[in-house]
Amino acid sequence: MAKTPITNVHPEFTLLITGSANNDLAAEKAAASGVYIVHHKLAYVAPYEKYDELRKLQLKVRHSPCAVGKKICAAIDISDWIDHEEEDYFVASVKYFHDHTDRMNFMFTVGECDMARVQKMYVKLRTYMRGAMSVDETFMKVEALAAHIGERTNDTDAAVLLAQVLMEDAMKPLRTYPAVKSICLDIEDMNAKGIITLEDVKAYLSSENSLIHLMNKELALKYSKSTDERKTELTGSHSAA
Repeated sequence: MAKTPITNVHPEFTLLITGSANNDLAAEKAAASGVYIVHHKLAYVAPYEKYDELRKLQLKVRHSPCAVGKKICAAIDISDWIDHEEEDYFVASVKYFHDHTDRMNFMFTVGECDMARVQKMYVKLRTYMRGAMSVDETFMKVEALAAHIGERTNDTDAAVLLAQVLMEDAMKPLRTYPAVKSICLDIEDMNAKGIITLEDVKAYLSSENSLIHLMNKELALKYSKSTDERKTELTGSHSAA
């Protein structure tokens, strides 16, 4: 993961691209140690509708334990505003953030992986604030996710197989740190040793009670088979075509 400690680089903001369905834990992992974080999702509001997002953020900051006399980090998920960065509500929000950089560092997070779209968002932020862009690749590449899973197992093949299935489009809701941790714990519970092996991952994918199986039975069963079996099926389908 590309890590940018927000208190040591730019004093105003970091834009963190996560590729994840849940950005809160990614923000905590990227933040410098010892920083108190207030999480807020800046929900999209269409023009001319009531916009209350800044008030909600103000209340969270006001009631945070470190709000009095200490600088905090506001980790704000702005994923909803991708492709809407020119709209008045978002521009007004960025101006508000700029006016409050004396008491807050800002970490803006987006789950979007399309860098061209994220770049437009970054340019809009830089129009008003000083900052930098950082990328957490954990949920963007199979090898990066496998490395993260590998922190819980010495079986490289097991980590790669689990990462491969989780990187399928249908598994996007499970591409979060809490979900991956939960899945790994479930697999560890399948044997008395509390470890993750390749056979454990296959057995987990075959289980009707597994989270991945419940999300997409066909995909889970496909990956529960050996590599040779999957190649045979793929060859057979091409021959039939």
